[in-house]
Parts: sequence; C-alpha cells; structure tokens
Amino acid sequence: MPSGAHPPQRRRLALIIALVVVIVLLLRFWPAFTLLDGLELQTLDWRFTQRGPRAPHPNIVIVSVDQSSIAEIGRWPWPRRVFADVIRTVSGAGARAIVFDIFFADPDDSPGGRASDDELIVATREAGIVYHAAFGRAAQRQEGAGSDTGDSGLASQSWEAAEMVEPGGFNAAASLFGVGEVTAPLPGLIDAARGVGFVNVVDSGDGVYRHTFPVLEHEHRLYPSLSVAAAAGLLGAQPEEVIVSPGEYVTLNEQRQIPLDRMGRTLVNFAGGAETYPYIPVREVLTMGERAPELARERFEDMIVLVAVTAPGLYDLRASPFDAVYYGVETQANALANILDGRFLRHAPGESCILIVLLLAAAVYVAMTRLRPTPAVASGVGLLIAYNWL
Repeated sequence: MPSGAHPPQRRRLALIIALVVVIVLLLRFWPAFTLLDGLELQTLDWRFTQRGPRAPHPNIVIVSVDQSSIAEIGRWPWPRRVFADVIRTVSGAGARAIVFDIFFADPDDSPGGRASDDELIVATREAGIVYHAAFGRAAQRQEGAGSDTGDSGLASQSWEAAEMVEPGGFNAAASLFGVGEVTAPLPGLIDAARGVGFVNVVDSGDGVYRHTFPVLEHEHRLYPSLSVAAAAGLLGAQPEEVIVSPGEYVTLNEQRQIPLDRMGRTLVNFAGGAETYPYIPVREVLTMGERAPELARERFEDMIVLVAVTAPGLYDLRASPFDAVYYGVETQANALANILDGRFLRHAPGESCILIVLLLAAAVYVAMTRLRPTPAVASGVGLLIAYNWL
C-alpha cells in the first residue's frame, strides 16, 4: 500500500469523529443550544479563578446597613430621614453619584413617617446625583397582571427616546428581557431622582448569578438597569444618545458599547470575591456628617457611592463565580465598573464561531487520518483543552 494511503474504515472513523467534534463545538458555542451551557458556565468560572482577583474600580465604595449600624441606630426598617442624612453627608463631601440598591416603594405609615419620606425626597432632589432602584417580575409570569407604572410615574424615567435597532441575521431571534409587575420607588423619589434603574439580575440556571440586564422592556418602553442608569449619568449620555441592538450591544453616546446576548443579558466581569469593594457602615457616615466633615470629604470626594443592606438576615445574597456567598450590591458595583472602565466580557460573533468550529474539525480530521490512534485522540482532546485555556 502506498505511503500515506489509509484503509477506508479509518477515513470513515476520522470523518465520524470530526462530525462529532463539529456537533460538540456547535453546542459549546451556539447560544441557541443549551445542552452544554452548564459545562460552558463551569469553564467560565474556572477561567475567573485562573485569572484571579484584580483591582476594583478605585472610585466605587459601598455604604452598608450592617449589623453594627442597626445596633446603634435602631431596629430595621429605619425612618427614611436616616438616608436623607446619608445623602446630605455624602453629597456634601463631593461624591459624584449616590446609587441606592434599596427599595423605597411604599409610604411610611408610622407616626412621622410622611415627614420622613418627604425629607428623603427633598434630599434626593437637592443632591441632584441620586439614583433609586426598581424591580420587575418577568412578563411571562405576569400575564393579565396589572402594573403600577402608570400610577407611580415610572414612565417619566423610561428611555423612550433611545434608538431601537431591529435584530437580523444571526440575531434575528434576539430579544430584550420584558417585565410585567413592577416595584417602583415612591412617586416623589422618581420625580426627584437623577435616574431610576432596575436591579434585576439572573440566575444562569445553576444557582450562580453571572448576568445582568442592561436594558429592559416594560409596557412597550425601554428602561435602564440601575448600573446603566448611573453610568449613563456619569458619562453624560442622554436617552436620545442611546442605541439598543438586541443580541449585539447597548451604545451610550458612542462612549461605551455594552454587549448583549440573545436574551438581553450581559456577563458581569467580576473583579473578585465578596468584599472586593470597600465598605463603610452607615453609622460611620452619620458620625462623619455630625463631627468630621473633613473625614467625609476624604472618603467620598469624587466617589461613586452605592448604598445597600448587608446585615445578616436582611442582605441580598447571591452566588458568584468567585464565592457561594456574595452580596448582591457588589454585582451592581461590578456591572457599573465594567461600563465605566469599558472592560466587558463578549460572546464571539456567530460567524467567528462557525469558522472556529470548521478549523478545529479540520484539524481533528487531519490528526485522525495522519497519526496513530493514541496520538490522534490525544491531539483532539488537547485541542479542546487548549481552546478553553486560551
């Protein structure tokens, strides 16, 4: 038999293996398939751990309602004038933005509660840099359910002026996350805030929260997430300067392009595990406001301040690629930092995926037809491992 000739059965085996590789890689790459999504997510978490923690955004700090603050200030929930004091202290110290990852949805009906609510509204308006949180429940679970958007005034914070690009090509089936019933801030806070954004994040299907929704749809209107609302304000991006292309990106006045997958999500590029960002208890902030304004300026000047609850039994815990116990506010902090730094995780375009699949399948076919069985199989496995590593 001439050198280089191979029995027909070996060629058939090589072709079968190459086809298997094509199918596996398509399942590995293609967003429309979900069979190997779990494996892909595990390799993503592994890549995070291999990269390790990196420095967080230097201008982001978290003000926390922690256990020590509750012990000193009193039982939770607090009168909202406490947060009015936080706003006055932080804004007076020269902060660039104050972002509440706390819901102020219902009026305070306790004695003096109305005045306390009004104080928070006035502090929000006077600061001019405060962003408040909303939450929406998935639209498909709320069919026929009513919505409070019309009564709450949330529509005034929508991005109706944003340009919506019709998806096509590989992204023809792409969509944005739609919400039905909404938990919105008090109407006075909506009117007084610099912006309002949704804090919806999504479980990737295995209990780990790796994605956020940069923009959402509600009652045929576009709304930003809390991190995107704050980033747009910090970057000076007006709604009419926003372009939304489902399955591709959200562009903020040509300064940042936030990648979107076909379900309207973006992967969070986590800086590290829990408490990567610095925390300052609310009690310390109030003490600074009363006794040490110079210290407040040292801690908060030019800073972006996220305010959240972290006390045991009250805090918002979600698993992340780095930690099984992770404060939800740090997901918002990382999402905001990703936009400000322009440091995103992007899915490869469909055209690139097809090219990679074909090249790797061709390499496996050549290896199977040119090498002995053991090195041929080893080279195929090595290619798959090498791709994930790279």
